[in-house]
Amino acid sequence: MVNQIVSNLCPLCGNSSEQFFKNRLRSYMKCNGCYSVFMDPIYHPSQIQEKTRYLEHNNRLDDLGYQNFLKPLIDYVCLHTGQNEIGLDFGCGTVPIASHLLQKKGYQMWSYDPYFFPETKALE
Repeated sequence: MVNQIVSNLCPLCGNSSEQFFKNRLRSYMKCNGCYSVFMDPIYHPSQIQEKTRYLEHNNRLDDLGYQNFLKPLIDYVCLHTGQNEIGLDFGCGTVPIASHLLQKKGYQMWSYDPYFFPETKALE
């Protein structure tokens, strides 16, 4: 069962969007303003389905494979921001590994996840 929210507005900038790609499983929209590509909201999982899927992840701080997966993101942040900026690991999942890796490099980080780290102070 998927959520039945129908919208052609970009979730990033609010501009209108058009169908970009469709196959038998889902379709994607492309924003006419910022050109972001996002899944058509009618294909989003329910909150229960989403949390169940996240609980299947086996994220651990000592998982070098996952740390290597995040390495391009960590490198990009370090290259393009200063340590005086505050970061947000939005949707960090059960273990905020990106936050942990950036904190080891001296960055101040907040972690937020609607299921596992629902501290809304991080969103301020």
